[in-house]
Amino acid sequence: MPVSTLLKESLTREARALGFDCIGVTIRRNRAGRKTFPRIPRHRRHGDMDWLAASPERRADPRVLWPGVRSVIMLGVNYGPDEKSAGDS
Repeated sequence: MPVSTLLKESLTREARALGFDCIGVTIRRNRAGRKTFPRIPRHRRHGDMDWLAASPERRADPRVLWPGVRSVIMLGVNYGPDEKSAGDS
């Protein structure tokens, strides 16, 4: 059963209170991710995250790492500058 709207709202409030800038909740079945994820390291889109390129088949489907997973919660923090620098357009 997917995460309820009420639970998502509660998670979002808590994440923001803890300083996270964004939150996403999805169900475990991500067919598009399994198809497109392997392209990330193949096209060198993983930046400095070598661990991501090391075993993309493990990263493309969370059930490979955690067979009982039902939902995935992703949190993000903006670590960029608050203002544009003089060189930004």
